[in-house]
Amino acid sequence: MANIDPTKAVPLRDFGRGLSPRRAYKTVHGWCVIGKLNRRTGERIKLESVYLPAGLCTDVDAFLRFVERLNGSGG
Repeated sequence: MANIDPTKAVPLRDFGRGLSPRRAYKTVHGWCVIGKLNRRTGERIKLESVYLPAGLCTDVDAFLRFVERLNGSGG
């Protein structure tokens, strides 16, 4: 279950624009739906997201957890 605060959630299109460097909607959407492979563990990691009236949304805290899990050793 996604641990996202709906008051901090941002639609994916706007979230990608806020990253540095900017990321396309399709890239951020792929992180949520397909995920990225943690090459150390072989585990597929997905960016947490939640459907709100504005569409599929995520927040900065979820992105930081996503990056941490991608870079983690799994141990």
